[in-house]
Amino acid sequence: MSPQALLVILSELADAERRSDGLRVLGEWLWVDEIRLFGKDPHVGCFLPAQGTPQVLRRGRLWLDFADDCAAHPCEIIDHTLDGAAIQGVADITGRCVLTAAGQFAKDDCEWLPTLIEALACKLSDERDLEAAQCDFLGARQLAMRADALNKTLDINRQQLLEAYQRAETELAQRRHAETNLTREIEVSQTIMHYSRDVIGLFSSTGVTLQISDSVSQIWGYDPDEIVGNVILDFVYSEDLEATRKAMGDLENGPVINYENRYQRKDGGIVYMLWNGTRFGSEGRFISIGRDITAIKLTTMRLEESEERLRSLFAHHTDAVFARDLNGHFIEGNQALERLTQYSKAELEQLQRHSLVVPEEHERNWAHLEEALKGTPQNFRSALRRKDGAVIEVPGDHSRRTTNSPVSPTGRCSATVCVTPSSSADHSSLRCYSWISIASRWSTTAWVTTRVIYCSK
Repeated sequence: MSPQALLVILSELADAERRSDGLRVLGEWLWVDEIRLFGKDPHVGCFLPAQGTPQVLRRGRLWLDFADDCAAHPCEIIDHTLDGAAIQGVADITGRCVLTAAGQFAKDDCEWLPTLIEALACKLSDERDLEAAQCDFLGARQLAMRADALNKTLDINRQQLLEAYQRAETELAQRRHAETNLTREIEVSQTIMHYSRDVIGLFSSTGVTLQISDSVSQIWGYDPDEIVGNVILDFVYSEDLEATRKAMGDLENGPVINYENRYQRKDGGIVYMLWNGTRFGSEGRFISIGRDITAIKLTTMRLEESEERLRSLFAHHTDAVFARDLNGHFIEGNQALERLTQYSKAELEQLQRHSLVVPEEHERNWAHLEEALKGTPQNFRSALRRKDGAVIEVPGDHSRRTTNSPVSPTGRCSATVCVTPSSSADHSSLRCYSWISIASRWSTTAWVTTRVIYCSK
């Protein structure tokens, strides 16, 4: 082979893109088939097919072993059989490059082939170094990309962790605030339970007492420990037991307001209680607040008894008694008044304030009434006309009676009373009566006390 042709082949073998063409030309020149070129990779320490040449993946292990055998005997032709075919191989003097072919190398060619491939050994090594560097670069780049992605993930996780920490701090602060408020509310509740003068109780759905205020000691005579754990119905007065059980059942439909019942004190006495109750929580429990109204109840009953007696006296009095409001309008009168005036109750209610008074006395009669309502007692004479036309002369006392009434809407009770003798009485000997009301329904009623003189028309 001429030096010029050898240089052309060498340049083609040195270029990975033209290496296949260079091996084909070299094979034709050497009269061999399947010529292959192997270079030793310094990084993995084994022979690999040169870049740009066919790979030997299917029989790679056999080819690599043959290349190692050739490298062990530099510059010598090594014969081998691969899949029944005879092959030869030769390595350069450094043992880093091996050339193999199917067939026989000519004896003259065996002298310059090692020199040819020796020049390629460094090139193949540099290619492997470059390939390794590129692989390392790509690996480093991939690692950098993975590290960047990991850093971004860590940043996101760090931000999420920071947000979670801030949420935890906020929730913890809210919980501490809630615990502080709860502690304060518990203290307030305990203070109320301890100092309340009303009975405050927390009960289960079956009426078992879970908690009760200290006021039961004074109101019912029991220590709270004697009631807690027991059914509250055990302390209810027997006559009110069924009604109280029904009221407890009504709590299922909403609050129970102003319910009254009686309780049996430890000493056997009776206590009147006024209750307000409502459901508490989701477990069927309920809370009730009860006030001792025994004094009010007894006072009310005494007032009712007194009012009943007074009304009986009013209704059955033998003398005529009637009441009118502060404007002079008739409110009510007894049967003696109806007999005396000959007007029925319905007719009296329809009369104007001066209808019983003769017209000549209207202005003077009303002037005396107004002065009496101002608090100045009046002594005057007047004349009333009955339904049959007869006139009753009334020289009498006129004054305003005022008394405090605990059940009056206004807190004061003012009235005037008119009392006349019955029609059956002796008109020549007349008597004077006074009437003072303590009933709330008469809180705006004027009462006039008079002496009545009967005279014919």
